[in-house]
Amino acid sequence: MRKVLEKRGLHVEMADDGEAGLEYFRRTGGADLVVSDIIMPGISGAEMVRQMLRIRPGLKVLFVTAFTQDIVAEQTRGLTFEVLRKPFGINEFAAKVRLLLGD
Repeated sequence: MRKVLEKRGLHVEMADDGEAGLEYFRRTGGADLVVSDIIMPGISGAEMVRQMLRIRPGLKVLFVTAFTQDIVAEQTRGLTFEVLRKPFGINEFAAKVRLLLGD
């Protein structure tokens, strides 16, 4: 996903897990868009986003997941986000990111 976005001229930062993503966000003041899975080892993507939204309300979020709608709904209660279901194509992913960024 990183290569897809960078080839389209976007700057991408990556983190190994939710804790690292949250720490980067706190240290740098955030990002224009967060792309994450919903459930990950350690802090979940949903919990990471909840904490990021406390720092920066209105943050744009794209969850990429293969989990069922029921799990997505359970994990993301109260969050505003877009979702892209795995598997998805490169062009579909890039188009969704551009749409969220308003490009």
